[in-house]
Amino acid sequence: MELREFAEKVIEVDVEWMGETVTMGIRPGYWTNERVAELSVPLPSDDEERARLIGMWVGLIATWDITEKGKPLPITAANIAKLPQMLFASIPEAFADKIRAEGKT
Repeated sequence: MELREFAEKVIEVDVEWMGETVTMGIRPGYWTNERVAELSVPLPSDDEERARLIGMWVGLIATWDITEKGKPLPITAANIAKLPQMLFASIPEAFADKIRAEGKT
């Protein structure tokens, strides 16, 4: 398997939030040991921490079916910042459920 293939793989997951379902394409290969280590390094301000975390979501999420006024909402840091944080807290569980259901653990 080529190294680049890890980052290219996308798994579609259904993320439940407040009775609604958001379908997202997640790049599981985005979470490398290097990225996890980056998260453990404290940054000088809360704003920088939030920006780093939002940047991680931008890299992890390949697709979603979120719209605004009927048009697809682009996956950008600005748009992620507008969404409820608890939606993102639901992603790891949805991803784990998908992997278990497909027997890929």
